[in-house]
Amino acid sequence: MPQSPLLPVAFVTPAFPPDRGSLALAAARLARQLRKHLQLDVIVLGRTDPTPSVTSTNVADIPMLHVVAPSWAEVQQHAFWLLRERGPYRCLHGIYPSLTGFPVALAARHFSTPYLLAARGNDLHHDSFDPERQAGLLFALQ
Repeated sequence: MPQSPLLPVAFVTPAFPPDRGSLALAAARLARQLRKHLQLDVIVLGRTDPTPSVTSTNVADIPMLHVVAPSWAEVQQHAFWLLRERGPYRCLHGIYPSLTGFPVALAARHFSTPYLLAARGNDLHHDSFDPERQAGLLFALQ
C-alpha cells in the first residue's frame, strides 16, 4: 500500500520579505530551512488594506498567502477561515504569538492539530499589556 504524502505545516507570521525588519528576515530564514524538510503553507498577516483580502505571491521561490484587513480582529478572523479552508495541517506554527496566536490556537483546537507559537525577545512581556492583543494572546497560551 503506497504511503500518503504528509500533510503540510501552516507557517503563520505577521512579517515576511519584502517587509523590512528583523522579524521578516527571521521568518524567511526559518521558512527556507523548514521547506527543506516539510511542505509549508506560508501565511502572512497584515493590517493595511481597507478591504479584507487574501492574495497569493512568491518571494524567493516561497509561495505565500497574504491575509490583510483594516483591523487585527478582522485579520485574525480571515486567517482562521483560511486555515479552516486549506486544512487539515500536520502542524500549525505561529510566529509572534500576539498577532498569530489566536487564529493558530483556535484552528488547532478546532481540528485537534498540534501547534507551536514562537516568540522572540520581549514579545510576550510587552504585548500582554496591550488591550488590543491581550485576550487573543492569553487564549493562545492557555
